[in-house]
Order: sequence, then structure tokens, then C-alpha cells
Amino acid sequence: MKTNYILSLWLILALLAVEPAGMAQDAAKTGKDATPSAVSVESSISPQENVTLATDVKWTIKVNLPEGYVLPPVTIPKKWGVWTIAASETLQTSPTTHEIRLTLRPTKLGERPVPTFPVFYKDKSGKPGCVEVKSFNIDVVSKVPKNAANLKGMESQNDLVAIRKKMLPYILAALAVMVILIVIWAAFFKRKKLSEAETPKSPYEVAMERIKALMESGLAYRDVKMFCVELTNIVREFIEKTTSINAPELTTEEFLYKISQSNIYTDAECVQLKHFLEMADMVKFAKYDPGEACRNMAKSAEAFICMEMEKKAQEKSELEVRSEE
Repeated sequence: MKTNYILSLWLILALLAVEPAGMAQDAAKTGKDATPSAVSVESSISPQENVTLATDVKWTIKVNLPEGYVLPPVTIPKKWGVWTIAASETLQTSPTTHEIRLTLRPTKLGERPVPTFPVFYKDKSGKPGCVEVKSFNIDVVSKVPKNAANLKGMESQNDLVAIRKKMLPYILAALAVMVILIVIWAAFFKRKKLSEAETPKSPYEVAMERIKALMESGLAYRDVKMFCVELTNIVREFIEKTTSINAPELTTEEFLYKISQSNIYTDAECVQLKHFLEMADMVKFAKYDPGEACRNMAKSAEAFICMEMEKKAQEKSELEVRSEE
């Protein structure tokens, strides 16, 4: 009985000794949890007053990290509440200090909050953590006093509207002058084109342009027969337009007989035409392949046309001289 009493007493004393030790451990644990984070942040804003919709607000977040801590790359969104983040950069100013620099632009008037900004980091063991920059308000106004030191010389939005109203008549007058000048230029250009279109080209100009186009088409190298047919038609139509002979409807023999019975061309011109037409017929009927002669035939046709036009011009000049006499 006495032995049981002594054992019970020792058990009570042991329990009383263990309880304070547990409480001390809990207290130590609670104190450790209550220790503030080793990472700290500082925030600064500029300007803090006279902020308008046209003001860029510089927000600098200074992050102080213990040695061995890491600040991962910061992802910056384009919007932060009612604010637009126009620019951002993260700089390491010292081995343990980083600065996150943001440029904020307001989108609405009134007292606008800048939301809490989280800063994430990793400690020495790689465990992630986060500290937050507290939210704050900025009053966005529509008009800044003219004596404001940070925006001295800037006009308010109302002043800009007034300036635009004053400039409106001048702008409208300038636009009216431009429209009138464009109308005048368009009318002149159109009249010039009509004038050029109304002036008919001479048979000489038409024939020379057609020969040039025929040479540039490369038909002489693709189809020699067709080239000679086209060249012959050009010369025949020129003769028809400058004389009374219906050259396109006549055969070569009929055409040569026709010009021999008239005094339209000289003997030399008749010989040249005969040689030109006979060569063209030989090519068309596969009796002769002129090759490079196509170019010579074109030059011969141009020479004949130029000779005829010179003769016409000379005859016209002689008539004018006689009429003056």
C-alpha cells in the first residue's frame, strides 16, 4: 500500500515536469512562426498629385532579399486594375536589391486604387515565397493648376478643345482650297486627254507605230509568213489612205499594174514597191525564207513611208508658196 502511494506521487511529479517543457516548445514554435519575413519591399510613386489622364505615373518597387535568395523573372501584365502598364523593367541594383520599375497610365477619372502587387521569391532551399506591396489610391483629376511644378506649361484638356475650335475655320478653309485645286487639275487633265483624243493621227504616224509594234512583238522569229502578211497589210493600208488606190483589195499583180498606169509614184518608188511585195509573196507561199531579211523588209517599208510623207510635205510647201505669190 505504501509502495503504491509512492509510485503515484512520482508519476504526478513526472507529468508536472513534462507539461512545462511542452509548453516551452509550443511557445518557441509560436515565436518562430511570428518572426517577420526576411524579404522586404519598399514602394514609391511619382507624381502623387495633379495626376491627369495624360500623366505617366512612375511606380518603383524596391525588393530587399537576404543573401542566397532569388527573385524569379517578373511577369508584368498590360493592365493592372484601371491602370495601363505602359512600360516595365526589373533591375538588380545590388547583390541583394532589385527594383521593379513600372509606368502606369490612368484610364478613368476620380480616386483610383492601385491594386496589391505580389512579389514572388525563392529562399536558399528553393522554397517559393511571396510578399505583397500594399494597395494605395491616386486621385486622377481632369485639370491641373497652371502653377503645378511638375506639369508647368501644359494646357488642360479644356484649353486644347478651345484651341481646336479656334483652328476649325482655318482647317475647313484649307480643305476647301485643296478640293478646288483638285477639281481644277482634274478638269484640265481631262480636257487635255480629250484634246489629244480628238486630234487624229496622220497615216504616217499610224503606219510607223504599227511597224514598230510589229517588230517589238517578235513575230518575225515565231512566224515569218504571218510577219510578212502583217507588214504588207500595213504598207497597203498606208497607200490606200494616201492615194485613191484600194490597195488591200488588189492582188500583187493588180496593184503593180494599177500604180504603173498612174502618175502617183515615181519609177524608183514603183521598183521599190515591186521588190518589197514580191519578196513578201515568196515568203507567204513558202518559196523563200528571208531570215534576217525580215528586218530589212521592215526598214524598206519605213523608208518608203518616210519618202512618201516627205514628198507630201514638199508638195504642201510648194502649194503654200504659190498661193502667197
